[in-house]
Amino acid sequence: TVMGLLESRAVTFDGVIICDFNESFVPKRSVKDKFLSSSVKHFAKLPTSQDREALQKYYYTQLLNSAKEVAISYVQNETMQISRFANELFDKRLIPQTSKDEEYKYILYNQKKLTHLNSDITLEIDLSKQIWSATSLKTYLECKRKYYLHYIIGLKEHYSSLKPQAFELGSIIHKILEMLYSSKCELTYENLIKYFNEYRNANAFLKLDLEVWKLKLKDFIELEQKRLENGLSIVDLEKAFLVEHKGIKLKGVIDRVDRVNGNLEIIDYKTSNSLKVDTLKTMEKTKDFQLEFYFLACKELYQEANAKPYYYDLSNSVLKEEVVLEEKLELLDFILDSLHTSEVCFEMTEEKAPCQFCQFKT
Repeated sequence: TVMGLLESRAVTFDGVIICDFNESFVPKRSVKDKFLSSSVKHFAKLPTSQDREALQKYYYTQLLNSAKEVAISYVQNETMQISRFANELFDKRLIPQTSKDEEYKYILYNQKKLTHLNSDITLEIDLSKQIWSATSLKTYLECKRKYYLHYIIGLKEHYSSLKPQAFELGSIIHKILEMLYSSKCELTYENLIKYFNEYRNANAFLKLDLEVWKLKLKDFIELEQKRLENGLSIVDLEKAFLVEHKGIKLKGVIDRVDRVNGNLEIIDYKTSNSLKVDTLKTMEKTKDFQLEFYFLACKELYQEANAKPYYYDLSNSVLKEEVVLEEKLELLDFILDSLHTSEVCFEMTEEKAPCQFCQFKT
C-alpha cells in the first residue's frame, strides 16, 4: 500500500517504509506559513508552523510505534540531509552515517537509454511487397518512422487514459448502422435506437458520446428515408476487399455500397465534426486516399468504372462527393510507383502536427 502521511492516521501496519526522509520533505512546509508570521497566527489563534510540525511528528510517532519493522531512506550529500525528525524518532545509533550508493548504483545511474530513435533507420526493403491499406499509406506519407514502428516491427500502442480511444466511438457507430441495414427492418429512428441500446458500455465518456449520437442521427434517418424514396438500394455492407493495382496489393473494408437509379455509390461513414473534402488546391498535400482505394476495389469487384465515392458526414447528415477523384487517382498512381524500393530510410517527419497525438511520441 502506498499512501501519504495523513492517510496513515489511525492505521497500523506490520512493516513501514518511509521514502525521501529528508529535511526538504519532512516536515512538510505549508504554503500558508509563507504569508503570515507565527506571531500573527498566534494572535489570531491560527495553527503556527511549530504546531503543524508537532502534529506531523505525532503522526509519524503513532505510525512507527505500531509497526514491527521500520525502514527509512534518504539522500545524504552536500545539499541534502536527513530530516531532523530522525534524531527524535529513532535511536541515533541506528541511523547509518555511511552511504549505500554502491548498493543502489545499478538502479540510480546505469539507466538504459533508447538512443536509436535519433539515428537513421535504413532497411533493405521493397515496400511494394507490403499489403497496403489507406490507413497504413496515410501513416507512411505522414511519417516514415511511425510507419516503421507500427507496421514493420509491430510496436504496440500503450493506452492508459480513461477516455475512449479515437476509433472506439466510430467503430460502434459503424457497427450499429451495419446491424440496422442488414436486419432488413424498416428504416426508422425507433429501430435505430434499439441497436444503440444493445451497446451498454461501462465507460462513462463513451456512454455520453453515444447518447449525443442518438440525437445526431435523427437527421441521418430522415435523409436516408428520402434517399430510399428516390430509388436507393443497398448492394453491400462492410465489404472487405484485397485487390492489386500498379503491382501492389491494396486492402480495406468499404462501409457501404449503394445503387441509386442504376448508378453505383461508394459510401464511407465519417463521425468527425470537421470533415473536409479535398479540392484542387489542397489535394497536392493530401495523404488520405481512402475513397480512391474504395473506387479501385469497386471497379474490380463490380466491374463498374463510373462508381461515385462519397464521404457520409454523419455529424451533419451530409453526403460529400470526392470531387477530385481523377486527379487523386493520378497522384495515388505516382505514390504507388514510388513504393517499388530496394532501400528505405525511415526518417521522422519534420512536421509538428502528426506528432501531436502520435502514440510513439515518447
